[in-house]
Amino acid sequence: MVEGAALEMLFRGNSNEGSNPSLSVSGHGCLMDSCKNQALAMKPMAAWWMRILLIVIAFAFLGQLSVAASERILDRATCSFGGKPLYGKVQVVESFPDVRVQAVESFPDLKVKLVSSFPDSCGEWQIVESFPHVKVQFVQNFPDIKIQYVKAFPGLVN
Repeated sequence: MVEGAALEMLFRGNSNEGSNPSLSVSGHGCLMDSCKNQALAMKPMAAWWMRILLIVIAFAFLGQLSVAASERILDRATCSFGGKPLYGKVQVVESFPDVRVQAVESFPDLKVKLVSSFPDSCGEWQIVESFPHVKVQFVQNFPDIKIQYVKAFPGLVN
């Protein structure tokens, strides 16, 4: 069957012949009324499935947002953010960080002391180029946490 003739017959209502004789098809297997009924029956079914699919996608997306938001919290008990420690070997990266930080002079979330070895306490960072415990990116806007560099008493601020 030629597609153009079938579409033309559906929209124009000519069951035997369209305006273009080269595209005309006779005896295509269904009468005009039955083809219209099939097309009309398919439209509500397709719309129904599209609504169901849209609802499923929306719930999946919202579920991912809530999981992502709940995982990216500052845990004061373990000195971590989103499961990543806020102490240890730290690598500064330009993209794909574990934590986005902003260096501030006042009202920090974390006071950071830079050390050259044994960064075992909360807020002690040893800057490394490879094999980090956590990767940070310094940003000016919308940080995950704000840090302040200190010489003594590193850790989370209450």
